Amino acid sequence: MKWRTLTGALCDKRMPVQLKSQIYHTVIRPTALYGSECWSGTRNEEHKLSIMETRMLRWTLGMKVVLMVKKMQEKQLRWYGHVGRRDESHVTGMAMSLEVAGIRPRGRPKMRWMDRLELT
Repeated sequence: MKWRTLTGALCDKRMPVQLKSQIYHTVIRPTALYGSECWSGTRNEEHKLSIMETRMLRWTLGMKVVLMVKKMQEKQLRWYGHVGRRDESHVTGMAMSLEVAGIRPRGRPKMRWMDRLELT
């Protein structure tokens, strides 16, 4: 992962905090959130992302903690907007309106991507 290759530079006390912040926001966060637009994101996964982010920011000294969970939700809403503007005949439009026939399994239903969007 990018974090391991950049820890030497990010933990250097001579490097300005603003430069560390730029590296974090342009390299590490996008790498960690790659593809998160399509994740359904369980609470456990969100918790792990939050822990990862907090630990990384602690390493770099005094950077403000911005919750990755919030960023993930923003990215999902942005992706939903892109999909919503496309034609219904496009693959993403068809996938959004797809209803799977059959009965869902017994017990508490798993959170679907669309259900997750309605919560945000």
